[in-house]
Parts: sequence; C-alpha cells; structure tokens
Amino acid sequence: MLARSRRLCQTKDFVRVYKKGKRISSPNLRLFYCPTDKNIPRFGFVVSKKEVQKTVKRNRFKRLSREIVRALPQIPAGYDFIIQGRAGAAALSYQELSKELVRLFQKARILIKS
Repeated sequence: MLARSRRLCQTKDFVRVYKKGKRISSPNLRLFYCPTDKNIPRFGFVVSKKEVQKTVKRNRFKRLSREIVRALPQIPAGYDFIIQGRAGAAALSYQELSKELVRLFQKARILIKS
C-alpha cells in the first residue's frame, strides 16, 4: 500500500496531470506525468469500466500497480504520475506488468540510473 502522501487523491490533481502533463502509451498501459513542486513522487491509478468490465480485475490491476511502484526506488521526486490500464492490462501477470511499467518510465526518461 502506498502512503497517502504518495497518492493522488483529489480530482484537481488528476485534471492537472491530464491537461498539463505528457503521455506515453503502450498496448496495455498509459503513463501520464507532470512535474510538480512536491518533494516526493505521487501516483494515481485508473482503469475504466469500458476497458475492463469486471471490478475484481480492475482492483487487481490497481493493487499490482501500486506494489510495483512502491518497489521501484529509482523514481525521482517532483513528478505526479497517473497509470492508466487499458483493455489488456487486467490479464497481465505481476512480472509482465512490472516490465511494461518500467519500459514506460524508461521511455519517458523518468527512471534514475542506479
């Protein structure tokens, strides 16, 4: 579970990231990111009913995504992120989802080299 301080909780934060941020896509995921003046990275997780109809599958995707993000130490402070699941995201295993998320962060040039 991510700490509340590391989550996007308010609608205005989501709207700001969607409108002012950049977007990177893959077949199963979409990553929105926007610089901010906060000293920690914050995350929001979204899956629409149109993309994944079953609630159990949507919640599973969000749980796995939260755990993957929590385990990534190389994400820099000063960004807000929204990870949006697409139709195929619910069928991904933990390893596949992890690889795809890391690939998106690398494509966006967000990950800090360790």
